[in-house]
Amino acid sequence: MARPRKASGGRVTPKGTHREGDAPAPIYGRHAARPSPRWFGVSIAVVGGIGLAIILLNYLAALLPGSPSNWWLLTGLAVILIAVVAATQYH
Repeated sequence: MARPRKASGGRVTPKGTHREGDAPAPIYGRHAARPSPRWFGVSIAVVGGIGLAIILLNYLAALLPGSPSNWWLLTGLAVILIAVVAATQYH
């Protein structure tokens, strides 16, 4: 079945509603781009590395009491998830 054609093939708003020379609207709130401090990026990498180390040590059965265990695996995955969530806030 073919797509139905639109009644108007042009713009929804008329062209020229924006005056030339106007400054763009300021950005407020959460969308304002402020750079993150350097320590935030480093802490994301460190937390992700700790999660990876927990998982690796779990499977190597070294230094972790009761390893290999599903609880150590879940702990490592949770720590990595914390790093991923923090990385979404990095600017």
